[in-house]
Amino acid sequence: MIQIREIDHLVLRVINLETMLRFYRDVLGCKIERAQEELGLTQLRAGRSLIDMVTVDGKLGLLGGKPPGAEDEIWIIFVFASSLLMPNQFTRI
Repeated sequence: MIQIREIDHLVLRVINLETMLRFYRDVLGCKIERAQEELGLTQLRAGRSLIDMVTVDGKLGLLGGKPPGAEDEIWIIFVFASSLLMPNQFTRI
């Protein structure tokens, strides 16, 4: 079995950058490391890792094809120690 020791960075293609930034920045506490608006790229620092957010209609995002439709909504549930979040605190993005 493979055991991951660390993730350097991951890339998320996003439809609504502001909504995603509010969640990752305001809820999870990630800091914006840099932004390259001409590419549609915003990089967030998450501990030692980076999260690249690429807008689907930006220069980089268009390389990934069309975005998911409304029927492809994503629900993200983060499970933290009960001291951090109450059990019913889930976020819809």
